[in-house]
Parts: sequence; C-alpha cells; structure tokens
Amino acid sequence: MTVIDKSVKIKIGGKTYNLLFTVKALMEAEHDCTEDSLLLVISSPSKLAAFQNCYALLKAGLMAGNPGTVTEDNFDELFAAAVEEYKACAGVAPYCVEAIKKSGLIIKAEKNPGAATKKEA
Repeated sequence: MTVIDKSVKIKIGGKTYNLLFTVKALMEAEHDCTEDSLLLVISSPSKLAAFQNCYALLKAGLMAGNPGTVTEDNFDELFAAAVEEYKACAGVAPYCVEAIKKSGLIIKAEKNPGAATKKEA
C-alpha cells in the first residue's frame, strides 16, 4: 500500500518534526492569525513573518503532524527553539508555506479566472 506523505520535515533542537496541515489545522491557524484570511497571510512575506502569524502556523502544523508529541504544554518551548535555530520567524515561515502547499488544500489560483475573454471580430 502506498502512503502519500503530505508533511514537511523541520528540525528543531536536534529533533525532526513533521509539519502537516490538515483541514482542521488550517482552520485553527487562520483563526489565530492576525488577518481574516490565511491566504492574505501566506501571500505576504511581511505578514507571514509576523510573530503572531508564525506562532499560529507553526503551532497548528506541528500539533497536526506530531499528535501526542507536540502539545499545548510543550509548544511554547519548541517555538522559542525554532525561532532561535532559524534566526527569526522569517526563517521558519518557508517550512510552513511548503507544508501548506504540500497539503493540497490551498492551491495557486489562476489570475482572473472569471474574467471575460475577447471575442474574435
């Protein structure tokens, strides 16, 4: 049986963790981000690197990808270690974006998919 792995590996404090975004994880991250839309957050590097957004994304993705291992009780310590290891939230953000892309739940939309096309004269 073939299993499709939709997680991204991230190393924090010498351990490797799975960063996974399920529907529930994306909803939790969106709820905790500073913007109303997760799409607005991940489409802007400055919003993505904002402390609260980085925290929300990493928390949702790590908790979904490591059930029982990453908990409410130990996440703050993991987050601090990740920010220190990757030198800032901006260093952690690409892992979150890659995991969101890999989930297949958010795809890149075509530009103006509903725009009318010119008719030949």
